[in-house]
Amino acid sequence: MYKLGIIGSGVIVSKIYKILKSCGDFEISAIFSRNKKTAKKLANKYNAKIFDNVEEFLDNKNLYSLVYIATPHSSHYEYIKLCLKEHVPVLVEKPITISSNEIKDVILMNKKYDTYVSEAMWTLHSDIFYSLKNIVHSKKLGKLKEATFSFSVYKSKLSKNNRIFDKNRGGGALLDIGIYLITIAYILFGKPLDIKIKAKMYHEIDLIDKIEFIYKDFIVRINTSINKIKDKLVFNYQNGVVKVYKGHAPKKIVVKYNNNLKRDVIKGKTTYQKEFYDTFNDLDLNNKESTFVKLQDNLEIIKLMDECRNKINLKFQNE
Repeated sequence: MYKLGIIGSGVIVSKIYKILKSCGDFEISAIFSRNKKTAKKLANKYNAKIFDNVEEFLDNKNLYSLVYIATPHSSHYEYIKLCLKEHVPVLVEKPITISSNEIKDVILMNKKYDTYVSEAMWTLHSDIFYSLKNIVHSKKLGKLKEATFSFSVYKSKLSKNNRIFDKNRGGGALLDIGIYLITIAYILFGKPLDIKIKAKMYHEIDLIDKIEFIYKDFIVRINTSINKIKDKLVFNYQNGVVKVYKGHAPKKIVVKYNNNLKRDVIKGKTTYQKEFYDTFNDLDLNNKESTFVKLQDNLEIIKLMDECRNKINLKFQNE
């Protein structure tokens, strides 16, 4: 049985626990949250021990072998530091930190305390994403001309108090959902030569971002929005088109060839279970970072996020 300690008590915690419980290999044994009401509700539901403060939570690290941090983005950095100082392995929700300065410090601390830290980016743990990487790098379809990545959340389903609208909690479309598409672009193609971005702002928070990652021979267009747009990745090649449905959590790839009725369909799924199994496997192997994305890659991705934010003058507290 894999035992988890949780920092946070939001919707994502309930969603993940329900999914993890279904496979019978995971137990949430301890919860700390500043929201005592939701923490108590979750602790009772999961039969977990609840803690009033994070120090007491970390003093009882014998209850778990991994801490999952699921708090607003702006608090990730402080909680990661507290865990690493106590030599507690950490899996933290994306984005791992809100700035490159923070993750640089996390990398140094992880080395100093010889622990483990990784970002919870379930996309990269998906078997179907491996298939996508193989297709992209096979050159079977000729040269890539352009790619378009799109992902959104639905504004109508979000309350006005949702963290995505709160600058003080690291809100905005870029940091909350754009991180998926930027990560995919980086993992597939590396750093772009240049970045262009246009954003629609509301109370100093970006609601819509249209980004261009410019590479030597092609452009990746990234559309991220707090409005309804299709969740899809589209790659236009000289000799065909590749479409990935539900791009941030791939479930199907369709490859169409020019001047040919043939098409290839690859089906799969992206799950939270795989992400957690892989993380505990890292711990069993005594790894200090994820085998799926290195901390140095996380740093480069956050640098790209920093560049995008700088271009639209989106800054958070303490920057």
